[in-house]
Amino acid sequence: MKPNLSLFLAVLFIGLLTRTEAARPRLPADVFRALDTPTEITLYSTHPDSQAVRWWFSRWFHGYRIIGQVSVADPVQRRQVATVVRHAARTYHGDTKCVFSPRHAVRLSSGPKTYDFLICFECSQMEVYSGDQLIGQLSIGGSPEALNRILHAAHIRIAP
Repeated sequence: MKPNLSLFLAVLFIGLLTRTEAARPRLPADVFRALDTPTEITLYSTHPDSQAVRWWFSRWFHGYRIIGQVSVADPVQRRQVATVVRHAARTYHGDTKCVFSPRHAVRLSSGPKTYDFLICFECSQMEVYSGDQLIGQLSIGGSPEALNRILHAAHIRIAP
């Protein structure tokens, strides 16, 4: 009977570790501080295919073509965008095997720090950059609805 109890305790311990890991923020604390006090935010609509034809006049965001962008000047909308990104980063949906195809990107500045977020809500993944350095790749949760409303209001197309 002892081996069964040991097996049960091992499975329980692994389950608790997994749940704890899922609840833990997977980005540096500086990123979350910046999300709490954004001074500038630019919202991008990106083409989800990193292998898209590279026209010489195209603008790129960490390897993905920019379809359009809008500077989010309204403090309420800035807070909405930061909230969507923060919620996505804190919500863990488990690993995904989907191909990363970001249709949204956010450049956020807070004081001297600037962070870039490439977001794929379709496959629940996000890449986070500080400058050109990738500092995080994580599975995320959330919805693009608030970001889509801001892009649509600015007459910016979102890739299908």
